[in-house]
Amino acid sequence: MIMLAVGEVEDSIFKKRKDDEDSFRRRQKEKRKRMKRDQPAFTPGGILTPHALSSRNSPVSQVASNVRQAAYEMRMQNNSSPSVSPNTSFTSDGSPSPLGGIKRKADDSDSEPEPEDNVRLWEAGWKQRYYKNKFDVDAADEKFRRKVVQSYVEGLCWVLRYYYQGCASWKWYYPFHYAPFASDFEGIADMSSDFEKGTKPFKPLEQLMGVFPAASGNFLPPSWRKLMSDPDSSIIDFYPEDFAIDLNGKKYAWQGVALLPFVDERRLRAALEEVYPDLTSEETKRNSLGSDVLFVGKYHPLYDFIVELYQTGSTEPVDLPPELCHGIQGKFSLDEEAILPDQIVCSPVPMLRDLTQNTAVGINFKDPQFAEDYIFKAAILPGARKPAPVLKPSDWEKSSNGRQWKPQLGFNRDRRPVHLDQAAFRTLGHVMPRGSGTGVYSNTAPPPMTYQGNIYRPLLRGQAQIPKLMSNMRPQDSWRGPPPLFQQQRFDRSVGAEPLLPWNRMLQNQNAAFQPNQYQMLAGPGGYPPRRDDRGGRQGYPREGRKYPLPPPSGRYSWN
Repeated sequence: MIMLAVGEVEDSIFKKRKDDEDSFRRRQKEKRKRMKRDQPAFTPGGILTPHALSSRNSPVSQVASNVRQAAYEMRMQNNSSPSVSPNTSFTSDGSPSPLGGIKRKADDSDSEPEPEDNVRLWEAGWKQRYYKNKFDVDAADEKFRRKVVQSYVEGLCWVLRYYYQGCASWKWYYPFHYAPFASDFEGIADMSSDFEKGTKPFKPLEQLMGVFPAASGNFLPPSWRKLMSDPDSSIIDFYPEDFAIDLNGKKYAWQGVALLPFVDERRLRAALEEVYPDLTSEETKRNSLGSDVLFVGKYHPLYDFIVELYQTGSTEPVDLPPELCHGIQGKFSLDEEAILPDQIVCSPVPMLRDLTQNTAVGINFKDPQFAEDYIFKAAILPGARKPAPVLKPSDWEKSSNGRQWKPQLGFNRDRRPVHLDQAAFRTLGHVMPRGSGTGVYSNTAPPPMTYQGNIYRPLLRGQAQIPKLMSNMRPQDSWRGPPPLFQQQRFDRSVGAEPLLPWNRMLQNQNAAFQPNQYQMLAGPGGYPPRRDDRGGRQGYPREGRKYPLPPPSGRYSWN
């Protein structure tokens, strides 16, 4: 149903994607023009090269610490070449300018060349062009399109079964380089999704023969390598020296589709039968499908159990005790080349050192075996208990240099919702005070509820005090409007006014909480603490009989 719904709007999806791509390219083109227009016409080089102001280890700090040495190196660099005459002019970075001058380059084109696209999905007739260019068949060939859809549906079923039930078949593969359209998925409910049973995976060297190119044959035995490069080899067509790459609307070659031939399993196995006798005993062992090996440390609950198995020397497989390994089941069998504690672990690579201090132990492990038709339930088993979460947001903050944990939105981990350029940061730096910090809270109390001798009362129902407040303001403060509530004096209940409003009660509690931090000695009706040096007389203010408060202390004036 999902594929059918997508197929109905497939035309509009292709057109919308084309419009988005064109809009993105247009924005990028305008951005490049803007950056090119704003960049400086000349940048000095050498020790005069401008650097961004950053940490103490920045290039500008290193150059500034030894200017004489930098100037000496610049002179020696200019005089090191005997072919440079003393009258030779130099560029900004100290290199000699070319003789005779150079021709001024034409402005680079702001528009990048578009990749060749013969399909043009945003134009009418896109399906006919797609099947003709990609599959070399006509779009009217319903039988071929049905075959492609059948293989694609099998691939979807194989992937889902692999994650929920295990590998459905080791021989299945998708036999095409391209996928069908969503509008071609018709009648897929009637398609069969059965896979061949009893298949086994390829051996390691066989897998390398199926995926390696001829240039990587040095990792294979000599006789196997010859099959990839000998012109008389029966499978030489599997390893072409040159092959086509279809960009398929992309820009770079690594994004395209490599049109390599598919490897025929039967032909590959038949050719390898002739070179299997050339393998050494070590290569034969490396080419086998061994069992899994489980390693545990000395603090794991299974450590003592595994050590006792090696001490007893039991040759029969032993069931793994689930109570010692979080409910995991399986069978243990002794490893012939076991890694035991307090023994030297020899390095398989000659250039690496051996491990002399080993506290781990290894043993062969085999998963529980089930019938081939057994269906695993894709659900939480009854009685299962989820383990407690180990990592918490606080753990992230400890290991990320103090950065706060943020949930991941969508599929992009590095999503940046807001971005400001340098001009915006400069604007904020001029407007916001530099010593304000990152928060907006303070441990000190707000100013008292007086302003230039005028006492403000909270607005009560039935009282229109705004005109009165506005009339008492100074002309230069008329734009400020009425003061906030925390600067207004609480109205006394005993005067006959109405009860305090909820926000007034909240402010009353806040003032009580701020009381320990307030200054005990206030000067004047403004409520500001007196200056310790009390140098107000220098500004022409009388020391006695002031009827108005001093301005609040600020870092703008220097009192020294």
